[in-house]
Amino acid sequence: MRRWIFLLFMLLPTFLLSGVIFFEPSVFYHGGTNFSVHVSQNLGYATINIPLRFPLLPTKFVLSAAGVDPDDELLIKSMIFVESSMNTHAYSYLGAAGLMQLMPKTAEMLGVSNRFNPFENVSGGYRYLKSLRDQFGDWNKAIAAYHFGPGNVSKYGIVGAGKTYLERVRQVEAEIRDARLEVGFIRDTAWLSLRGGFNQGSASLNAALLVQPLGMITLGINTGVDLSSESPGLMTLGLGLSLSESTGVVGCVDLISKEMGMVAWLKLWGAPFQAGWDRGPVLTANYRVEKLVVSGGFYGGIPIFEVGLNYKDMWIYGGWNNEFYFRLDVGY
Repeated sequence: MRRWIFLLFMLLPTFLLSGVIFFEPSVFYHGGTNFSVHVSQNLGYATINIPLRFPLLPTKFVLSAAGVDPDDELLIKSMIFVESSMNTHAYSYLGAAGLMQLMPKTAEMLGVSNRFNPFENVSGGYRYLKSLRDQFGDWNKAIAAYHFGPGNVSKYGIVGAGKTYLERVRQVEAEIRDARLEVGFIRDTAWLSLRGGFNQGSASLNAALLVQPLGMITLGINTGVDLSSESPGLMTLGLGLSLSESTGVVGCVDLISKEMGMVAWLKLWGAPFQAGWDRGPVLTANYRVEKLVVSGGFYGGIPIFEVGLNYKDMWIYGGWNNEFYFRLDVGY
């Protein structure tokens, strides 16, 4: 109870306060409830993002469309449950993503461009598992190597984390077979975002709902009210299309003010870029090295610069966007 009181008091910065666009792709790269607080000379706000799980597609349909052999369906269902609890937007602090928790390098090797797409993810994970089976000539070693790494299994056999993982998969397999565990539907995650804040003495409240079906189409609605004035507030609709995890476009329109914004993102030379218009020109880039991230450019025509450091499940940022600010994000 004390934890929830603390979260509500704090109320990931989903809302980009400099313009009309109120969400960005990074909101989906979180494993659970997360929150942030942003403080500068004239501005302060706190945001909490709450994941909401919902059924998306029948599991059998996804496995069939992904090319899983009927004889292997029970095993793949078990691995999906162990890896992601059937959640297409599952994301780990190590960087694994999707139903079968593919790491970025593994996904690249398998030709999987969007790990949040359940069909791509399962197809890639299944092909990787079968390649391990061909390598070891044994399903048990292949399953252990999927988690523990083929090098470790070749060197040490089924021990340690590989043995624990194999036992868990086989246990879930038996529970599914005996109808003690329900895995009939692949699930997805929508995000409920709540924010409270002030700007030069004006207090405001916002609520947004975001969803990204199949990891491809991003939909969102944001409502807000200024508690310090008689203005009608805002009601913004957002729509985005992700061509891959690193390439896409998002646009928003406020139905009350009639303002619009559109930003495209892509990765060049290993660094994510944003370009577009949101109450002014947008051109930003950020570069990450282990636990350090540096961002800079223009957003809404305003020069921005930010440096962030990671400590466990917390990011600490300092930056400039017309004034110095401090930001704290908690939750991976």
